[in-house]
Amino acid sequence: MRSGSAPIIAFGGSVGFTAVMATIGMGLGRQWVQIDSLVWADTWLATFLFLLPCIAITLTPAAIAVVVALRNAPAGSRERRNWQIAAAGLAVSVLITLVYHLPTNIRIWTGDFTADEATTQLNRWLVLHAVRTLVGLAAVIASYQAISAARDTRSDPAGPISAG
Repeated sequence: MRSGSAPIIAFGGSVGFTAVMATIGMGLGRQWVQIDSLVWADTWLATFLFLLPCIAITLTPAAIAVVVALRNAPAGSRERRNWQIAAAGLAVSVLITLVYHLPTNIRIWTGDFTADEATTQLNRWLVLHAVRTLVGLAAVIASYQAISAARDTRSDPAGPISAG
């Protein structure tokens, strides 16, 4: 990946990832709470396998590009601070996924649940999914702000202010 393209890929990937997360929560999530919770649990494996590639093809390039953009941003700059926020947003989303969603997804498609247990699982899953979506949105905003900060710095004829 060329370092000059990293900011655009980071921003676009973060937008795509957050859009997938929002679609899952606001689209599929609304459907899931309207159907029988046991039906939701019984169909979860097929749904998970359908969604996984969508998440992977947006999150992977976003995460790689955010790291590249962060490494290339000048130390102490507003641009670098925003790339740090974007990286943290994506990292928190991945952490929530690894700690809660992935183990829960496996339990859902391999376990036997009562209707009440399935409803509880779904509600908790959706609440934490909303958190993943919001931190993804934070990554989008921070990526945009980092790109804007870099453009502001380049367009300032005096360049960055240096001490001394």
